[in-house]
Parts: sequence; structure tokens; C-alpha cells
Amino acid sequence: MRFLYKLGIAAASIAATGTLLYAAPGDAAPVDGDVTLSQDAKAAPVKSKLEMAAYLGDAYKSMSKKLDDVTRLRETAAKAKDVVKQNCVADALIRMKGIYNGFDRAAGKVANAMNSGDEATRIGQFNESHDRVVEFGEVYDEALRCVGDDRTFTGELEVDVDSPDGLLDPTTTPWDPGIEPPVYRTPFN
Repeated sequence: MRFLYKLGIAAASIAATGTLLYAAPGDAAPVDGDVTLSQDAKAAPVKSKLEMAAYLGDAYKSMSKKLDDVTRLRETAAKAKDVVKQNCVADALIRMKGIYNGFDRAAGKVANAMNSGDEATRIGQFNESHDRVVEFGEVYDEALRCVGDDRTFTGELEVDVDSPDGLLDPTTTPWDPGIEPPVYRTPFN
């Protein structure tokens, strides 16, 4: 919420200064409100202040929704008493919360830089927040893979074994005298 407050102040100060921005034909917002990003985290596009504020606001909403989704996945795994899925989703959730806090810090610094007019800090912190959004998406995908499909192998489930014919007996040595037999450890020696 602290981030939204700072973002609102930044957007109000931009609007109050009379800065006009015109949208390009390809600047349409995503339909479902989810932020779509390129996988290249280092190539965050340098945007105007208003575009940055809108991007960070959309990313904030998307990340909050994804956190809620993963929390529900963890609760579902706990109700099903599936410890493996529960641990996997819980690990991803912990990482997501840390990334989310880093995003919130960086986005807050972007809002402060917008208000102060510090362009270098604004662009640097925006790139940092963009990196956090990409990393958050990767961990979210990992959490979804934790729950994944129960069927891992759909092929033939019968195994035929042809060899060895008998059990290996450590008291007999079927090897040539020049080859050292394997070592067998028992509680008696």
C-alpha cells in the first residue's frame, strides 16, 4: 500500500506539472490486466514517467494476484495432505514474498525519484523493479509446476529383467584370479 500511495503522489505531480503524453498505436494495455514482459530482464524499456507509473501499477496488481494464487495452492496442498507439493509451493511462496518486497522497495524509489526529478535514479530503479517482475514471474511458473500434472509417465509400466540368473553370493568368486572381487561389508567383519 505504501507503494500505491507513493505512486499516486508521483502520478499527481506529473499531472500537475502539465506534462502531456501521447500513446503510440502499439501501446494498448493487456486485456486481462496481466503484465506481459520479454524474458530479457536487462532490456527494460526506458519509458516516460506516466508510462512507468502505469507499468508499475499493473505489475503491482498482477504480482498481488499471483501471490494470492500461490497462497491458495499451498492451502489446497495442505488440505490434500500432499507434503511434497506443500513444501515445494511453500518454498516458492517464500521466494515470491522476498522478490515482492524487493519490487516494492524499488518501485518506491522510482516514485521518490519521479517526485525529485532524479532521472538516473528513476531509470535505474525502474530497471531494478522490472528485473524483480521478471524474476517473480519465473518463480510463479515454478510454483505452478510444483502442483503440475500427477501423471509423469504414461508408457508401459511392466519391467522385464533377464539377468543376472542367480543371486550374487559373496562367498564364491566367479571372477578370474587376476580380477579383485568387489568388497562386501557385513556387520560381522
